[in-house]
Amino acid sequence: MQQYFRNIQNAAFACFNGKSAIFLYILAFFYVIPILLTNVYYMDDYNRAVSGYGWEQDGRFFANAIMWILNLKYEFFKIKQTDFFPYTIILSSFIFVFSGTLLCNKLKISNEKTFSLVPLFALFSPFILENITYRYDSLIMSVSFLLVSLPFLSVENLKEFSLSSFVFLMLAWMTYQSTIAGYISLCCIFAIDCFLKKENKKAFTLLLTGGAIFVVSALCYRIMIKVLRVNISFGRSVSIFQKHNIINDFIYNLHNGLRFIGQNLDSRFYTATIPLMILCICTLFFIYRDFLRSKINLSNIFYVLFLVFIVFFCTLGLNVFIYSPPWWLRILISFPFVFLSLIVVCKNYIKLQYINFACAFLLLYIFGLCSTYASSLKQQNEFTNQILALANPYLLSSDHMKLIVDGEIPYAPQTEFAKTNYKIIGTLVDKYMRDGWYWGERRAGIYNIVEDVFIQGDEREKILSQKCIFKVSANNKFFTLRVKDDISIIDFKKYPCK
Repeated sequence: MQQYFRNIQNAAFACFNGKSAIFLYILAFFYVIPILLTNVYYMDDYNRAVSGYGWEQDGRFFANAIMWILNLKYEFFKIKQTDFFPYTIILSSFIFVFSGTLLCNKLKISNEKTFSLVPLFALFSPFILENITYRYDSLIMSVSFLLVSLPFLSVENLKEFSLSSFVFLMLAWMTYQSTIAGYISLCCIFAIDCFLKKENKKAFTLLLTGGAIFVVSALCYRIMIKVLRVNISFGRSVSIFQKHNIINDFIYNLHNGLRFIGQNLDSRFYTATIPLMILCICTLFFIYRDFLRSKINLSNIFYVLFLVFIVFFCTLGLNVFIYSPPWWLRILISFPFVFLSLIVVCKNYIKLQYINFACAFLLLYIFGLCSTYASSLKQQNEFTNQILALANPYLLSSDHMKLIVDGEIPYAPQTEFAKTNYKIIGTLVDKYMRDGWYWGERRAGIYNIVEDVFIQGDEREKILSQKCIFKVSANNKFFTLRVKDDISIIDFKKYPCK
């Protein structure tokens, strides 16, 4: 293992060697500047900003360990986090680039002597914007991306690869589980490279070894979760294998996942991918020519195309194996590996400067999206504050006021317009104040104006069925505020009472 750590050290130094490498980190910094300028809390940030809790309820013990070290507070090994914004987001973008550089150097797509935009592939994905926006989670998500990448530095040595894969996969399970699918993607990508070089035995060995270690690590993690009696929240611990209709549930999840991806991609994204698609078509022509000249077997062509499909399938992460999974953009953290798989297919036939040209189009798209998204996020946050300011004087009428949101707050006009340019902004910029969602009440209670009590289920439905007997304390074009005793209803539906 001494040689393995020496390889990591050498690979790490190579990621910072030369002006071209430094330029990539500068680009990453400029990429996140719009998000930094918004200076807003994002979903889970609202709770962590006031309570500083960790991720033990999600079985992410290594994530806790990272923040435990960074926060320099070691009493009882409890996590009480400090807000490191904006450093966490900046560091996260650097870690994504560092991971990409490690992989691209290993795949010989780039090195310290040549300039390449490919190491930025993690940032090409529009879905990565949610991962990066979190003040707290962004760091652990980027670390998990790095963890699934590190085993491949020793991919030539089966023993070192096996041991490092198990160790880093276990750490990744305990950091951010959705990234685990990225390990399978990378096994496929390195196997694709082997098949194109006609190193079939090496490719099959890699796939079988990686698959076996993945299964073993999953079982070990599952056992650890049971031993520690961790009940992963929101039902994410319930798999389709615990139900009767496994095939139907799997197909249902697969359909929902693909539909979710399709709903968040628009013509601008597809236009940005045109140069890369043209390179892929040209590559297929060259591969076909090699087949006619007997330089590559038909079976190898099939293996390559099949593995590219598997990489795309892996973008859905572990959600396809979860019973009734939540679909969030952050779950698609492995989507960037689709770009890497296509580039690996092209690199043996297409010159690097053409690949860089295709990557430049993707960067143009993602920089424009990030700028528009950040502006929309800020506008929606300010719009929500304005709406809440209309209700706050009445919500303060009781020391223990509880809040229920009926209906949903509208989008700010600027956000509504941004959605016409980028469909994904409708998902990235959440309204928070929407029908029966916990974060709506939490968003309103960030300054303790209302009680941190989430009323749900039958109790909520019973209160809403009686809302017409509540006193109307405020009424405007956006909502009607109804108050009775220590319960208030912000009614965005504004249906007339009968």
